[in-house]
Amino acid sequence: MKHPATFGAAVAYQGYFRPHFDGHLPFQPNAPQARSYDLIALEKTNPVPVSLRLFASDANKVSYPSVKEILTVVKRPTDGTARIAQAAATACRCGPERSRARSTGWHRSSQVSHHAPERRGDEAGKGLT
Repeated sequence: MKHPATFGAAVAYQGYFRPHFDGHLPFQPNAPQARSYDLIALEKTNPVPVSLRLFASDANKVSYPSVKEILTVVKRPTDGTARIAQAAATACRCGPERSRARSTGWHRSSQVSHHAPERRGDEAGKGLT
């Protein structure tokens, strides 16, 4: 999301979209660096043309709230699709070969897609699809 001209898509397993540090803070919460890594605020103020594929477990206390929040603010030209596992383990244990296969196929099962509707006459702006 910070470099849309270079990366048009992202896959995040148990990711988070704001700086979240336990212990050592590399910068102060209100510092410019912290604000630049707040991807939720970025999406609210300046959505970019990227496609997000997200996976989270509702059991993960860090990534799940962050994924839920980013999905509430995603709007065109950003596209976001998420799979939320119910009461699943919070660690993703998959090697490079398995993760590549899963990252291209998992979204075909249960998914939630969030993006602003395209403008189509009277239907324009009536919520998420």
